Amino acid sequence: MNSLIALLCIIINSSFTKDTDYRIALFVIEHLYDIHKYTLNEMAEKCYTSVPTLKKFFRMLGDKDFSMFRFHINNSISIRTGQMSTRNIAGKYQETEKLIQRFYPSLDLAHLKNTVQTINERISSLNRVVILGAAYPNALAVNYQEDMIIMQKPVITEPAISSLTNDFDEIREDDFVILTTISGSFFSIYPKRHEEVAKLKNIAIITSESTDLSAFPDAIDVRIPVSVDDELYNYFLMSFFQLLKTDYYQNYSLSKN
Repeated sequence: MNSLIALLCIIINSSFTKDTDYRIALFVIEHLYDIHKYTLNEMAEKCYTSVPTLKKFFRMLGDKDFSMFRFHINNSISIRTGQMSTRNIAGKYQETEKLIQRFYPSLDLAHLKNTVQTINERISSLNRVVILGAAYPNALAVNYQEDMIIMQKPVITEPAISSLTNDFDEIREDDFVILTTISGSFFSIYPKRHEEVAKLKNIAIITSESTDLSAFPDAIDVRIPVSVDDELYNYFLMSFFQLLKTDYYQNYSLSKN
């Protein structure tokens, strides 16, 4: 988690105002493998900023110029790719399944696996992934976010805040949305959100068994058994993102390579 990609994720995940640093970091994440094709002036134009501002951004990340920044990107990709090939070994998926079953013995792992495969099949045909949820659940997805970016599938997170104004601003038609609302409060506090979510054709909703999702027939539902210990939900989310990226690595990323 010390790579340049991780730092770029931190920048976009912590920006509520979508400022200049956000725009630059997002551009790099979405053009990670072809950033070398752009000149400094072209990149400044694409990021709606100036060359001096870009240079300031590079220095913030420890790079003296654009050339060093591009070298930093390539080095981060190389290191992280090597780490992923070691960590996503055969049996990793099954190990994570066993961990989840310790938390939720009643969970149908075969159904969960089918759900993971369905989500990834949809993700593979779309441009990006957007994770929409509260601050802490979003933070649990950073490792998934970083590895998916390395696998050429940009992932951004959007905080589900109390206002309706910003929740869906960054979602595009070719995005796959993963909405985390374990308690279902995303809908119960602000009922109008039903309308926004119902418009999304490519969405998975991670929630408890008690949440009513009948208004979203197009959504892929990921159901978690109701638990007396809410902290278990967090362990499940971390494990679920591990399942997603391991399956994606084995079935989509390796085929590209």
